[in-house]
Amino acid sequence: MNKEILKISGIIFLLVFTAASIPVIAESNNTDPVGITKITAIGTFARCDQDNIVYGHIFIGLRDNKPVFNEDIEIPANGIGLIIMTNHFLHCYVI
Repeated sequence: MNKEILKISGIIFLLVFTAASIPVIAESNNTDPVGITKITAIGTFARCDQDNIVYGHIFIGLRDNKPVFNEDIEIPANGIGLIIMTNHFLHCYVI
């Protein structure tokens, strides 16, 4: 009896997980026509107070769902739509 409940709950979990993940996968393949670039990366990042630019070095990350390795970046503050940043993590939308 317990094995049947476990099997049924596993099947239900897989169905719910699949139904929830397919729209996310489909949306990630679309390119944004507005020209917004999404950057998610791990590296070293800092914001300069004098010129108001985010500087950083990406060790590994994604730029519009394409892998990025070992790259320097400079993002001006007037081009940032959304930013979540720590010293070693960056997630931002660049307009």
